[in-house]
Amino acid sequence: MPSDAPDTSRLSSHRSSKADTASGSYLLSRRAAVGLVGVGLAVYFASLVVMLPARTLAGWAGLPADTMTLSGTAWQGTAVTQAGYALTWETSLLRSLSRLAFAVDWTASGAQTDLAGRAEVGRGDLILENVTGRADVGLFAAAGLPVPDCDQVMRVAVERLFLMQDASVVVGMLEAPAGQCRINGQVRALPPLVIDMAFGGAGSLGSLFEAGREDTPLARLELSEDGLLSIDVTEEGSRVLPGLEGRQVGVEIDLRASR
Repeated sequence: MPSDAPDTSRLSSHRSSKADTASGSYLLSRRAAVGLVGVGLAVYFASLVVMLPARTLAGWAGLPADTMTLSGTAWQGTAVTQAGYALTWETSLLRSLSRLAFAVDWTASGAQTDLAGRAEVGRGDLILENVTGRADVGLFAAAGLPVPDCDQVMRVAVERLFLMQDASVVVGMLEAPAGQCRINGQVRALPPLVIDMAFGGAGSLGSLFEAGREDTPLARLELSEDGLLSIDVTEEGSRVLPGLEGRQVGVEIDLRASR
């Protein structure tokens, strides 16, 4: 006998189809909303960095803006030191949005200097990554670091340098050929040197040694998490490094203060 009961399976299938359609529409609309928010943030950030002067970004990066010639904007700009070194940068929009900081690709040029790398700049924070090239000692002096008057040109390979409010780390290597330094009016010879830094403790540990003699450090280096670089010259270093005349010395440099 034919049944008078309604076909509930077809009714259920129809309701399920409508629910799936509604769910799909909701997901699509939600994704569209997220996409629109992302586009809006990108447009807002782009307009912000286009309008900000280069001096603002230079100040956040800790550059001595008052003693530099600045041009351009935070998006794309140039800073030239009194010694003639030029720093040029261009902001990466996607990296900046993903890191919530000014993420830039930069180059530095000048007397025997040709460097390139990436940086992230925020209020009180500076991150350098993949820094490679060559630099003479004068560039470090222009950055405010207490370095001797030497003629060496260093090969730079720094994987990362973090100078942040809650952490400081440096991983990388500097290599310098034999050269000369002017100390107390006298020209003194300097052997080929290497500085090698790696993760250690809460910050970084490393050493300064004569090329090919890494097992005999001339100085031991430590970067603490609060940005204090300690340099302790060893007995061997007091004999090899010019100007020490057998004296073992220790030096502390606040890298955050130098910014």
